[in-house]
Amino acid sequence: MTVDQLEVPQITGTAGGSGSSTSTMRDNDLERFGDNDLIGAWLYFSSGSPTFTDVRITDNVQSTGIVTYRPTLAAAPDLLTYEILPYESDAIHTSINEAMDELYDAGTLVRNIWLDHWVTGSPIYNSTFEYWSSTSAVDGWTVGTTSVSRRSYSSDHIVPGQNAARLAAAGTLTLDDKYAQFLQDLSGDSVTLRAWVRTGSSTNSRAQLLVDGSVVASTDYHSGDGQWELVSADGYNIADSATKITIRLQNSAAATGDFGAVWLEGGTRIREYPFPIGMAPNGPDAVFSYTVSVDDGNKTTTVNPRRLDGVRYGFNEYRYSTDEMGVLELQSTPSRLQVLRMPTSVPLTLPSADSESIEVTRIDSLLIAKMAAAKLLLKDMMHGPATFRQRASERAQVLLQEVRQLAEGRGATAGNTAPLAPTW
Repeated sequence: MTVDQLEVPQITGTAGGSGSSTSTMRDNDLERFGDNDLIGAWLYFSSGSPTFTDVRITDNVQSTGIVTYRPTLAAAPDLLTYEILPYESDAIHTSINEAMDELYDAGTLVRNIWLDHWVTGSPIYNSTFEYWSSTSAVDGWTVGTTSVSRRSYSSDHIVPGQNAARLAAAGTLTLDDKYAQFLQDLSGDSVTLRAWVRTGSSTNSRAQLLVDGSVVASTDYHSGDGQWELVSADGYNIADSATKITIRLQNSAAATGDFGAVWLEGGTRIREYPFPIGMAPNGPDAVFSYTVSVDDGNKTTTVNPRRLDGVRYGFNEYRYSTDEMGVLELQSTPSRLQVLRMPTSVPLTLPSADSESIEVTRIDSLLIAKMAAAKLLLKDMMHGPATFRQRASERAQVLLQEVRQLAEGRGATAGNTAPLAPTW
C-alpha cells in the first residue's frame, strides 16, 4: 500500500522453478519489461531462506525474463516469492514505523469506542464484564475456588452488554479492594442489589452484598430455567459506620452460572465512577446518560437509548498502590437509574518489534501508507537530477495534503465516535 502511493509500477511474482542462479532470477512474467528497464530497482525476496532478503538489480534481459542482482545469494532463488520495489524494503519499513510514531504522537492513531458499564448511584467497576486481563481473569475482579471464562452474547438483547462472566462450578467472583473503595460512599444509604444471571440449575447462582466482611444481603437464586433472569435483593440499610463495602457473585452448586451485569440502586451521594484507564488514558471525550427502567414483576429492564442527555463531568487519574486508575467525577448527582455512556478515543498500541502487529482500520492504513510514502520521497529529494527532485517534492506535498485531509477530525472528538447499540 505504501508503494502504491508512490504511483510507480508494483511488480510481484514467483521465481521460476529453474533457470536461476545465485546471482540471477528468472520469471517469464518479466519478459514484458524491456532490456535494462529494471536496473537500479530493489529485488525483495519475501519467502525462502534467507527470509526477507533485499538485493539490487544490475541488469535485466527481456527475451529471457532474467534479472541479474547483487550481492549473490547462497542458493538459487527458485520458486521464491518476490517484489520489485523502488526502495529497499528496510527503508520502506523504517518509513512506515516513523509514520506510525508521528501519527500516534499527533493523536491521530486512535480507536473511538463507547464505555458504558455504570448505572448512576452504582460505582461498580467493570459491572458488565467487558474488560478482561486475560481469557480467564475479569479485570478488577477476583475469582475464588472455581474458574471464570468469558462468554459472548452479542445476539442476545436481554444481556446488558456483549459479554458475561461464567463461573464453572461452585465459587465466587468478588470486586477487588482497589475498586470496592468507591462503594464506601454508599454508607448510610438504603440500597437494592440487582444482577442479570443465567444458569440451568436452581439454587445455584446469585449476587451478594458484603459489608465489613459479612454477607448482609443476597439476591434470590436464579430459577434455573436456563434463561437470563434479573435477580434482586431489596432495601438493605448500610450503616454510616461501615468501613468496607463490596460485591460478590456466587455459585453455590457444582454447575455453571453466567453473570451479565450487577448494579446497586439507592446511592444518594455517588459522583465518582472508576473506569479502565488503559482503555481511555486521556479520559472521556464526553459523558452522556439514558434511562433504564426496572420491572420487578416480570424481572426485566427496559431502556430509552434514543435519548442521550449530556452530563457535566471532570476526569482524574489516581494511584492505588502501584496501579493507576481513571475516575470519572460528575459535577452534580444525576437522576437515579441512568446508564452512563462515555465515548473515548483509545490510542492504539504501536508494535515494538518486527514480529508484532497493529490492527488498523482502512483509513488508518491509508494514513500510515501515505505518510510513509511522503517520507520516502522527501528523503529522496537530496539525490538525483533536478527534474527528479522536483517530481519527488511535488508528489510528497500532495501526499502530505491527503494525510491532513484524512486525519482531520480523527483525534479525541466525541462527534467522530461510532456508537455501539446500548443493550441495558
